[in-house]
Amino acid sequence: MARALHGDWTRLTDVHENARLRSLMMARRLSSLTVAGEGETGEKEEDKYGVQCFTFQSEELSRVVCRAAGVKAQRYFIQVIPRALRQHHFGVAQLPASEPCPSGRYVTFQSSAEVVTRREACNTLCGMVVEHLRAAGNLTAGAFLREIARCLAGGKVRLAPADRHALPLAVMRAANYFHRMDAATTTRIALSIPSQHLMAHPEALESSVNALVLGGQWQRAIALVARTSRPYPDSFAVVAYGAPSSVARRALNILQKDHVSSNWVLLLQDLLQGDIRLAQDELIQASSGGKSHFDEKQMLWRRRVLGACSALLHSAESMQHVVRASNISSFCALDVDEHGLQRLLPLLSWNQALTALTDLMERGEVVEEHWSLLLCTKPSIPLDAVQKIASWFPHSFLLHSVFLHQRAIVRGDLVTAIKALARYHALVVTEYKRSPTYLRPFVAFLKNVLHHFDDEAWRKFQVWPIARRVFNQVVEDSKFVYLGRQGRKSIPSPLREESPLAALFIVGFLYRQLSRALQVPVPAAIVSRLLRVAALHTSDSQTALYFFKCLHKPNDVERSLLVFALRDSEDAMTLLLNTGKFIQPRPDQVLLWSDPGLGGGRWLEALTLLSQSPVSQERLAKLCANWTWEESLRALKLLQRTHGDSAAARPYVALVEAAQKLNSKSV
Repeated sequence: MARALHGDWTRLTDVHENARLRSLMMARRLSSLTVAGEGETGEKEEDKYGVQCFTFQSEELSRVVCRAAGVKAQRYFIQVIPRALRQHHFGVAQLPASEPCPSGRYVTFQSSAEVVTRREACNTLCGMVVEHLRAAGNLTAGAFLREIARCLAGGKVRLAPADRHALPLAVMRAANYFHRMDAATTTRIALSIPSQHLMAHPEALESSVNALVLGGQWQRAIALVARTSRPYPDSFAVVAYGAPSSVARRALNILQKDHVSSNWVLLLQDLLQGDIRLAQDELIQASSGGKSHFDEKQMLWRRRVLGACSALLHSAESMQHVVRASNISSFCALDVDEHGLQRLLPLLSWNQALTALTDLMERGEVVEEHWSLLLCTKPSIPLDAVQKIASWFPHSFLLHSVFLHQRAIVRGDLVTAIKALARYHALVVTEYKRSPTYLRPFVAFLKNVLHHFDDEAWRKFQVWPIARRVFNQVVEDSKFVYLGRQGRKSIPSPLREESPLAALFIVGFLYRQLSRALQVPVPAAIVSRLLRVAALHTSDSQTALYFFKCLHKPNDVERSLLVFALRDSEDAMTLLLNTGKFIQPRPDQVLLWSDPGLGGGRWLEALTLLSQSPVSQERLAKLCANWTWEESLRALKLLQRTHGDSAAARPYVALVEAAQKLNSKSV
């Protein structure tokens, strides 16, 4: 046994305590007691907590020892070993379940008739819950909130209306025991507390500001900081991460006035300017000195500095210098804080982002719900990855809707995909107060629907009522009420009555308008496809004109589609000449549409000219040759109105003037 454990029995004399051999012997003893059903329970439990987890070459011995250890020892060991070795030690890939070990005070409280009626008792209640969960080895934010909800549902908390802010405050203060709660939950709790009470508790205020910044509500965070007397810079400087650069500089300057000697504010100000020298010095100091590299405080400080660099720097070269100074062999999600990771996630591919969030989950860190939504919007993410992400949040209706949406896309089920979108948006409206952080994924899912389903699918499935309901939900928001007016003006027919492709145009309208409002880029291919469908498969010229105007730089094919869509419109000339994106690069169209002799066949001639590159000057000369002097003058005035004195219009002005002179001589 000595040779199996150490390779050389002579080394046993140098070991102060042969913990590996002792753990193996105790594990074997516990195993035999379990099989025989003998032994005192107390003695067995005492032996169990004396077993430590170790690695043996034999898989059988490794599992015997690790499975016999206490739950706390198992949970710690499974976090520090590589994922590939979990099967070798435990035979499972998941963390071992916690054993129930209830706290006496909390159990007594639950079984008694005692009720919390005073403010001070709320802190006592939260303390009992923390003590209970810590004893059970399950002190997490989710377990804590479930116990508080259990107390509320059981009528164990009955506060007067004037004291109802006390329990949310106590919950916020207790969050320090399990690192932090997720940003969405913290924000909801913070917004339920009157600001004057929130200001009186710095630890709750700090958590609120941090959560608001993570959730994209930096304006609210800055408003809270502005109302705080002498805000502590190490906690409130996080507002610089979410705000624009100019606003972030002003906020940091205000913090520096009250704390001139704050090294943290100086570091953030330097990073905003792109200066990384102070950050490098801090990282070198935190990473040097033997065992100090593994000191928990030093590790947290390094994560914080690297998180600030990731959140504020815009240069890849500067970031490389910072990582090199931190002495990290391989950069991962555990090397930065939550703000740095939030900045990095949009830059990662779906598999890199999934690995980062998986590492956080396995270490018991907080994974934000909106991070998971961002990951689900990554291009080419497979359905099994989305299912894995949704499994992290078993009680999240939002992520369940996302999973249903992605599964429907894979199966080609347009109806379910649109229903899941409607459900997602309804949840964002009711539960998340239409937060832009949660609306951006909604825009990405609209894009998915437009991208994955062809015209035939939109004709086949009856989804107009659902699309119309989503439109109504969107325009009910005060920030998007203008979309209702614009929709009735731009795409009146699809909104007014159901037709085979009306739902496609409603979804396309919402996608384009919400993308513009939330500053999300819109691929030209999607808008061009909507224009093509409106022009070729419907008689809705107004919808076609709207999607043409949405194109940033339309090409001649798209101009031809617009002309074809307006072929039966009496106002085609007026609409086309008043559409700058159509007429500006093609002055020849001004001459064509101003020719009264072509009559109803002008659209065919326009398509012919748009298909030519370069434009045939002879063809235009023949048109101008038949004009009267007044008609030539009218064409010149139209060119002057649409193009002014631009160089692109000069050849056509010369062409008309030459024809005008010839006509005057012939007269």
